[in-house]
Amino acid sequence: MDKPVIGTFHIYPQNITSSVPFLNNSLGNWSFMLFFRKKSFRNCAALQCPTEKVANWLRKNHFKQKLFVVSNGISSKFINNSHKKEVGHPFTILCIGRFSHEKQQKTLFKAMHLAKHASQIRLIFAGQGPLQKKYKKLAAKLPHQPIMQFFTPAELRQVMTQSDLIVHCAKVEIEGMACMEAFASGCVPVIADGPLTSTSSYALSENNRFSVGDAQALADKIDYWFEHPQELKTMQEKYREYGRSLSVANSAKTALGNLKQLYLR
Repeated sequence: MDKPVIGTFHIYPQNITSSVPFLNNSLGNWSFMLFFRKKSFRNCAALQCPTEKVANWLRKNHFKQKLFVVSNGISSKFINNSHKKEVGHPFTILCIGRFSHEKQQKTLFKAMHLAKHASQIRLIFAGQGPLQKKYKKLAAKLPHQPIMQFFTPAELRQVMTQSDLIVHCAKVEIEGMACMEAFASGCVPVIADGPLTSTSSYALSENNRFSVGDAQALADKIDYWFEHPQELKTMQEKYREYGRSLSVANSAKTALGNLKQLYLR
């Protein structure tokens, strides 16, 4: 019908292959990338992707479509979520995500053995998944036993109101909505930064990021925020404001403008 089609790119090949060891290699990942490029998106005039980092990956892999960068957007339920007024009581770190290889929660387990203030920190792992038994064994070795369980969306929003930091360890992540929802709720993020960790695009300072897989660097960031409560409160407000700019309404408005631009060109 000669109508332009826009595709949405929200998954790296490694999101698929990380949990399948015999596919998680250069050939396996290249094959999926080629399938995306030659089959999935071949009839698309444009691709929508959540961050500039993802757009750069598409350019590097020779996707020829016009690229629009648009966040998935944060729900008003998180933007309007309340948050505790004081830092600590107790100081709480939240880590959200499926217990799987690409989410790399093991980095946080290692960091809690290295952090100076680990014994004064409450740690919450919100999720479930194939590595649950392994992570429970790692949890048993920590100085302070973490909470490890699945939470409903409403329960998770309540947990966010009582958390000081959201730690995001994933080595493969297109956007990281759970981390974004948490920082919009008032949790200050500490985000893994690597070639396929698009969530690190949302780090507002060097103390909001660490090199992916580097447990000592993560421990240092945790200790920094524990020791600087006033700066943490200031950063909470910065992230709440940032979260408002990434609302679903704003993303929808941008996406609609892109569709009109594509149709009218």
